[in-house]
Amino acid sequence: TVNIVALVGIISMCGIACNVVNILVFCKQGFSETTNISYTALASSDLLSLMISLCLSIFWNPLLLNSRLPIVFLDIQTVFLVLPYACFSKITGLVTAFATFERCLCVVWPLK
Repeated sequence: TVNIVALVGIISMCGIACNVVNILVFCKQGFSETTNISYTALASSDLLSLMISLCLSIFWNPLLLNSRLPIVFLDIQTVFLVLPYACFSKITGLVTAFATFERCLCVVWPLK
């Protein structure tokens, strides 16, 4: 409970703040370079993943689960949070792989 509710929530909030700052900085620098586009896409997908992670940590709170509300939290979590979290996590991985491949090409062909 402490790990999921407290630590994940705090780490998610810090990550959300850092990714918002990253997105603002990359937008201010402009998108004339491909690395800025890649890093902005990476920060955006990571931001959405962290926002969903924060919502999951709220839904996994035992006070909310034991509140006897007439809502099935498992169905809500699966449809609206777990599936988009998996999607954005995979997008983050793909953007990371693309940015790494792009950097490798910059080393191989430095003048192009």
